[in-house]
Amino acid sequence: MSEVKENKVNEETSSEAKDTISSQTVDDSKNTSTESSEEDAKDSLDALNKELAETKDKYLRTLAEFENYKKRTIREKAELILNGGEKVITAILPVLDDMERAITNAAKIETKEALEEGWELIGQKQRLFLIDFDVFASRKVD
Repeated sequence: MSEVKENKVNEETSSEAKDTISSQTVDDSKNTSTESSEEDAKDSLDALNKELAETKDKYLRTLAEFENYKKRTIREKAELILNGGEKVITAILPVLDDMERAITNAAKIETKEALEEGWELIGQKQRLFLIDFDVFASRKVD
């Protein structure tokens, strides 16, 4: 009888040992799967943080580029206004000089035809100036 008891005890011990081993195996696999899911979550978080940093950098660079664009266009407009006026004034000065000479010398000219010819040449020069700056009369002035 003692052998039967001993076998029963051995079976129970063996059964308990198997249960313990299998529960440890389950716990280990749970720990392993928990660890791997934590690692996956960390990897995913790291990837998202990296993507966020890249997107933020791209945004800041685009914003800086746009600010530079705005400053550059304002500066170019100011230069265009200043230089555009300078070009027009420089181009019209010869016409104005000719007109002043014609007015000064009008009293000295002996014939009316010579005076009219001078004014015609000045008018022609003025029309060429207007054409150079793409200014055209919308109607003919009599």
